[in-house]
Amino acid sequence: MYYDAMTARCYEGELLFLEEKRPVKAKEVAAAASYLAFLLLLWLV
Repeated sequence: MYYDAMTARCYEGELLFLEEKRPVKAKEVAAAASYLAFLLLLWLV
């Protein structure tokens, strides 16, 4: 959306977005692993 808005105004520069880099938490890894294991179980059944 930002890109479309800026090109509509003839902006031809570079888009830079500041993002906060944060480490992945063990809780998030466990949730993703559980979800993938669940999908694998569904596929096998």
